[in-house]
Amino acid sequence: MNEIINIWEQYKHEFNYQELIKNNPNIFKDMFDQFESEVLYSLIRIIKPKTIIELGPCDGWTSLIILNACDKNDIPCKLFSFDLIGISFNLDRQDKIYRKLVVGDAKETTKQYQKEIEQADFLFIDAEHSAEFANWYLNNLIPNYNGKYIWIHDWNGLYDTSNGEVITVRNSPLFGQILKPVINLMDYTIENLNETIYQYTGERGIRSPSQILEIKGS
Repeated sequence: MNEIINIWEQYKHEFNYQELIKNNPNIFKDMFDQFESEVLYSLIRIIKPKTIIELGPCDGWTSLIILNACDKNDIPCKLFSFDLIGISFNLDRQDKIYRKLVVGDAKETTKQYQKEIEQADFLFIDAEHSAEFANWYLNNLIPNYNGKYIWIHDWNGLYDTSNGEVITVRNSPLFGQILKPVINLMDYTIENLNETIYQYTGERGIRSPSQILEIKGS
């Protein structure tokens, strides 16, 4: 946990959450708050990935954060975003920072991108929060992924009994053997950000339901 927080402390002041909202007023950001946004930005800045796999960008708020950090890194990087819907095409790029939205069922469309998955330095998952989808990425995506961190959004807590995705990942043989829980952002928010809670969550109350996992031995 300390490693993630130290990374966040290093880069959080570099990321202007309000300015990004102002410059992109049509992108829905309310389900991904300032604290989460700062941590995601900071991780991309420190990892300096060359290939990123993103599941479930929706209209592209997390893609925008990732692209913002990649621009700051100023090295060639490719972001492959997989979603059932195609409403963030305006974020596609083909310059030094390449971004492609692949529309369709990720269980099928990712088959064409196995090389990119194997090369990926960062994996972001915010798609269907079901046991079925979790079983798919546990068996078909993560075994081929060679990066260090995996970010799973909408993970309310380690022992959440209402989320099929959380239950499936937690009960997987990979969990604890290959996948190491690093930090739950909601727990950290509750425990450590109470004095500045409205800076990070506004009037919506405490959010930040993200679990960051680490590939053991990476």
